[in-house]
This record gives sequence, structure tokens and C-alpha cells, in this order.
Amino acid sequence: MPSSISTRESIQWLPDEAGERSITVVLSSPGSRFVDLRPVIPSIVTPEESEFPFEWAFAGYERVLKGDYSIMEFTHDFFDSSYIYKYQLFNKNLLSEKPLLEDISADIGYFETIGIGRRRETGKMANSANGDKITDYVEIWQSLNPIKFTPTEKAILHEDTEEGTTEYGCYVYDIVGDDNKELYEGRVIRVGNWIQGLVWDKSDKTSKVPISAIRLWFDKSKGNWVDVHSFGNLKSFENFPIFNDFKIVNVNSEFTTSDGNITWTCVEVEQPSQ
Repeated sequence: MPSSISTRESIQWLPDEAGERSITVVLSSPGSRFVDLRPVIPSIVTPEESEFPFEWAFAGYERVLKGDYSIMEFTHDFFDSSYIYKYQLFNKNLLSEKPLLEDISADIGYFETIGIGRRRETGKMANSANGDKITDYVEIWQSLNPIKFTPTEKAILHEDTEEGTTEYGCYVYDIVGDDNKELYEGRVIRVGNWIQGLVWDKSDKTSKVPISAIRLWFDKSKGNWVDVHSFGNLKSFENFPIFNDFKIVNVNSEFTTSDGNITWTCVEVEQPSQ
């Protein structure tokens, strides 16, 4: 699969009406790695949500269950804010049993194309609005051009002429190794002019959800990265592998934060087309 960026236009929890409370964007790599951030629209964040203003934040792997991509599985056991929230409750002795990664429910979506770069996804998943009851849902997704998409313009990807023919550039860094993952877990992915990243600070025992997240856009006209959405104690740019030039990135290359606390390792690179 080529690298891609998609945004969710709406979600419908059946039988309710469709709506959208988040600014959901997913960055995916050719190697099927992804970071999915779903921050709540800032103007409608409730007091209860203010400590962690996300519907969901997770990263994992995409798996094709049907050759035409009409059935896909998205694994969350690599990184899942819902799991981390429960883990934190356990740390605070507010949950009697330690949550297990293997208990994260399967996320399988059934897709159909409904327009240029638009897909309808149906399936079942836990709905936090009704106590995590498994509920039927319908989501509408729009594929975006990773170069032309900006914070103010959605720039639809015309899949018939663009998808699979253009390499926009992609790199993925993970926190790997037992020593590193003892204190932190995370993933950063860049596709075209966009970066999304997540890190879990396991030393933070007090926050509701000890996750930091970034969503950045590279403004080529100014040659700098723009903070579109960031959150958490570690949201500073210096804590994430953020590079302007793909050419300096190689698989297995490492990026260590200035304080030496976090080491990221490159696990995947796709150089952009010239």
C-alpha cells in the first residue's frame, strides 16, 4: 500500500444521527503502520474531556483481510489511549484488575467507495458514550493529498491519477527495545508535509492519560513546521524525530532527545519522488 493521509468526515453510532466532534486524521505508511489522532474540536471540549481532549489516539498496523481492501483490520495493541487510560486507573488503585493488551477488541472495518477518494466504513466497536458498549457504526472517510493538504485546505486525493503512482515521502520512528519501552512507548510518522506522533510516559502516575501527541504541518514557503495540534507534557518538538529532509533518514538510524531520556529508531522510510 502507498503512504496515505485520510480524514474522517463523520461517524454515526446506529441508530443515532451522523455527526463529528473530532478533527480525525490518520497517517499510514507503505509498511502498513499508522498513527490515528482524534482530538475533540477545541470549541466543544467539555470540562470532563479537558484533561485528555481526544476521542481516541492510537497507533498500530493495518492488515488487509480482502484483496480489494474492502475488509481491513486495524490493530491497536501497539498503542491505544483507551488501554492506557485503564492502565492508569489500575496504577491509581481505581481498577482491581490490570488491563491486558490481548483484551483490546478487534477493529475490523468494511469499506466501500462512494466518491472521489471517499469511502464508507461500517462495523462494530466500543462506544465510549454508552459505557463502551459494542455498537454498530458508519464512518465516512476522505483521502487527502499529502502535499497539497494544508491546515486550511482539504485538497482531495484523486486516487485514479495519484494514489499508487506518487511517492510522497514517508518515515516511521518507533520506541523499540525493552530498556526504552520500560519508561516510554510511542510512534512518529511523517507522510508528505504532515507528521503525527504519540508517546506514553510511563513514569507519569498522576495524569488522567499520560500521553503526549503532536500533529504538525510543514510550511514549505517558510521552511518550518507549524504546530497544528499538540498535547501533553512531552509535546515539545525536541522530543520527537522531526526532519525537513527525507535524505538524512535511514532505517535503523536513531534520534535521541536532548535530555537523553527517549531514543527513537527509524523502522521504515520511503523517499519522495523527484
